[in-house]
Amino acid sequence: MENLQSMITKQWQVKVSGDLRPVDSGTKNVTCFHDENGRPFYLKRKRGAARIAQEELIYHALSKVGISASYPIETVEGRAFTVFEGNRYCLYRPVPGTVVNGFDEKMTFQIGRSLALLHKGLLEINDHELFHDMNIKKQLTEWAIPVVLAEFGNSGAASAKDLFEELQNNFLNRCDTLPHQLIHRDPNSSNMLYAEDKGISFIDFELATYGLRIFDICYFSTGMLMSDYSNTDFRLRWFHLLDVLVKGYRSETPLTQAELDAVFYVIVSIQIIFSAYFSKINKDMALLNFDSLFWIERHKAKIQQVVGT
Repeated sequence: MENLQSMITKQWQVKVSGDLRPVDSGTKNVTCFHDENGRPFYLKRKRGAARIAQEELIYHALSKVGISASYPIETVEGRAFTVFEGNRYCLYRPVPGTVVNGFDEKMTFQIGRSLALLHKGLLEINDHELFHDMNIKKQLTEWAIPVVLAEFGNSGAASAKDLFEELQNNFLNRCDTLPHQLIHRDPNSSNMLYAEDKGISFIDFELATYGLRIFDICYFSTGMLMSDYSNTDFRLRWFHLLDVLVKGYRSETPLTQAELDAVFYVIVSIQIIFSAYFSKINKDMALLNFDSLFWIERHKAKIQQVVGT
């Protein structure tokens, strides 16, 4: 009976040496292995043909702006995937570089600039119907905000309601007028690789979606903050890093004043979404994100100052 190893050899002419090791312990959709010459490979189980079509569009768009991205190795039949036991599989070589680790000023500026280049490439993709529409307004009003109020209503209910009302009036009622395009949606540091000769590369476009252009910038900024949130000194340094990140982006692509005015509210929105998400699976993480939400609110003026509002 054919197994994954023999399927890999048959479809890609790659001989597996050793075992296939799961990379994502939860879903086990990604496994890594080495061939007989010691070269690393990644085998990914795909949810559907649409994901593979998305990857093809993204790969070709990013190559035009000089950003490296992983793309499936063709099978012996010249296809981007093969079907084995009812599942679609793609094979990849790793993108050169090491996972971004640490947030100094130079790296943060480079990440901001690279996010702008990423968006320039993704802007060329017009087949938006192939991708999920984020619709952050619907996500917040119909899911995240009600969940957060229900879960944490006894710890800051009045403050939360005031903040959510401000969010509605100053952001959600006008967010549809802000620039939208295809975005990465999950630009955390583990999805960025740095190589001295190639700069920043991006991986894992599984969540790529049509949404607010500034979402990726704000998402990365909240990731920085939460990476060492309990460290008071780092929280204070985060304001400077946010400033550097935005300047890095603007060194390649201008942001509208309306986008700069919305940065605070998008950061707040992201923390609300994380609070709601973790409320069902990890209460400690949910509470941490809920606490950071009000820390961010207390520093609204400082955030608006550093991003140029």
